[in-house]
Parts: sequence; C-alpha cells; structure tokens
Amino acid sequence: MKGSGKLFALTAVTFAILVSCGGGEGGTGGTGVSIRAESLTEIPKGATSCASGCFTFTGRTSSFAVDPSGNVWFYAKGLTEIPKGEMSCASDCLAFSLSGDLIGDLIETVGADKFGNIWVAGLNSAGGGVVVKIPAGFTSCVSGCTTFTGAGISGFLRITVDASGNVWVLNNPGPGGISSVTEIPAGAASCLAECITFAGAGISQPNGVAVDGSGNAWVSNFSSITEISKGAAADCSSGCTNFTGGGILSPNGIAVDGSGNVWISNSGSSSGVTEIPKGVTSCSSVCTNFTGAGISWPRLITADGSGNVWVVNANDSVTEISKGAAADCSSGCTNFTGGSISSPNGIAVDGSGNVWVANQGSVTEIPAGSSSCPEVCRVFTLGVFTVPTQIAIDPSGNVWIANAPNPP
Repeated sequence: MKGSGKLFALTAVTFAILVSCGGGEGGTGGTGVSIRAESLTEIPKGATSCASGCFTFTGRTSSFAVDPSGNVWFYAKGLTEIPKGEMSCASDCLAFSLSGDLIGDLIETVGADKFGNIWVAGLNSAGGGVVVKIPAGFTSCVSGCTTFTGAGISGFLRITVDASGNVWVLNNPGPGGISSVTEIPAGAASCLAECITFAGAGISQPNGVAVDGSGNAWVSNFSSITEISKGAAADCSSGCTNFTGGGILSPNGIAVDGSGNVWISNSGSSSGVTEIPKGVTSCSSVCTNFTGAGISWPRLITADGSGNVWVVNANDSVTEISKGAAADCSSGCTNFTGGSISSPNGIAVDGSGNVWVANQGSVTEIPAGSSSCPEVCRVFTLGVFTVPTQIAIDPSGNVWIANAPNPP
C-alpha cells in the first residue's frame, strides 16, 4: 500500500542530534550505544526470514518513533515520515536538509505520543536545548508547530512520552551544569509557565526514565534511582524519593512492570537486576537483587504483559526473570543463548508475547513460552544489519530496527 510521504522542515530551529538508543517499547530505558545508523529495516509481522519480505529504508539516523497509526518517523537532517504500509522510500518518503549547520555528528531524539503528535529534541545552532512538537496530521512546520525552550532543557537530551501524553526530558548540561528532568505536560503551549523542572533528590546525569501507571516518573541516574511522584515539588523538597542500595550500581536500564514494580539493570560483571517493589520508600531490606542465570553486565531491560522481565546481557545472552522467581535465580529464571544472540543491543516484546532481540548482524525472535533458543528461536539476517541502535514494534506487529555500520 502506498502513501504520501510528509516532510517536516523545522525552519525555526537548527538542530544537533542526540542518540537515543537501545530502547524498545514496554518501558525500557538505558544508555544504549551512541552511534549513527545508516538505515531502518522493517520485518513484517509473520515473516520467517529476511531472504525476501523485509524492507530497508536508507537515511542516516539512530532515533525513530512509531506513531499510534503505525507511521514511522525518523530524523536524517530533516524529519521524514514513512507512511504505514510503505515498502520503499523511492518515491514517497522525502529527506530535507535543515538550514544552517548541524552541530558535530550528534543525532536527534524522536518520540510520538498517544494523540499522534511527534516530538523532536536536540540542540539549536547556539547550543541551546530545544524540543519541538509537530501536531498530528500536520504536513509542514511553517506554522502550527510548538517550540519548547527554557525550563532547564539543555545539554544532551533524551525524551520519553508517557501513557498520558506528558513528555519527559532528561537534561545533561555537562561540566558545571545542573542535571535535571523537565516535564512538558500534555497539551502545554510553552514552557514559560507550564513546564516543570525537577532537580535534587539524587538526580545526576540521568540516562533513562520510565513512568508507572500512577503517573510517577522513575529516573535512572549515575548511581541511584529517583522517583518523582505525581504532583511532586519542582525542587524535590516533597514528593521525590532517592533509592540507593539494593544492588543499584550505575544503572543501565529501567522499566516498570504491569504491577507497578520498578526494575533496574546495573553495570558490572557481578552486578544484577534490582527490583523496587511498588509502594516502598527505600531499598533497605525490601529491594531484591537478582543474580545468576547468565546475568552479567546487564544492559537493557523490559517487562512483558505477563509480568516477566527480560534482560539483555553483554555476554551474548538474554535472561528472563519470571514473575515470582528466586533472587539467586535458582528457580524462575531462564538464560537464552544461541539463536544468533550476539552482542545484543536492543529488546522489545510484541503484543503476542514474543521477544525480539537486536544483535550484531541479526535479529532473534524468542517465541512466547520458549525455554531455550537453538530449537525454537527464529533468526533474521540481512546484509544491511550491522550494529543495531534501536528496535521497536508498531501497532500491527511489524518490527523496526535502526542499523549502524560496524566500526572498522
């Protein structure tokens, strides 16, 4: 099915671009790999291999988003929409070079909210932080797009859109700056009086955020986790809680399961995965640190619809922590190896409970209910696959991967 490509020329601002990698859907957060991708690949729902049937869209990007209608948006010196059902960008997808010079080789972050609005974040030509909202259905930013500045928005930016349509911006201004988290409420028209900037309560070099079903935001910092409760004070004098201990060590990823428990993947060969149970106010004696079952240098994390947690490890494996598993993983944990799982850098769960892992050179599908990989996992290999920087699943169940070149 063909559609008409829509190009958004963001003429009001000139962006540098920031990588937002390693994330998938399902509440993942994390640092991922900061590298520019050369293309996007779509694995259609039901495909059994990429020998035929997969589609590749070229364009230098490493951040993309899928909107509620199934259109895919990516930034490659301009924002491009791949309409739902499009199989090629030969005629319908467009690219646009912004006026002015991009700053260095940074990549913009792109997000989509439940209303179909598209959000783009980065730096302007003066080095200031900017977030732009493109309203659903717009075909141009000549008028009608909203630019958000101020309110602490600065430095290397990452954005996350929660289920209510609020946008959370992680601000890392660099040496001498103050790390913060900015909330752009759904429906806001500017940051002059509507945005809220949270600082304090351990917020330092934030690298990921996940929002639970009650609207509380959980931020992974350099060495701790901060909960920003719904309605918290901007200076975090009330409503914010900083969590340390419980195995929390240089968090790499963060996710919230369907019961409201928070899960963190921690750095280090001997580090584990920390669960912060819903409703607790500290990790003293109540947080659980999961180790064993192949958990080593855990990088990314997500939760499926059944309450199981999936962890991407740096040792060429993926670990499932089933709901109710023992902390030492003597029961309830499964380590998946083989199935071409190699240097995994992305994970996502589809609506049927199948788990998709982006590897160096391939994508592995772990079917729902599996207990091992060699016999039942499906491997998708395509020449364009090199180093994955992001994986996501659209509303129709198609899998999308951003591909970066393998470093020499």
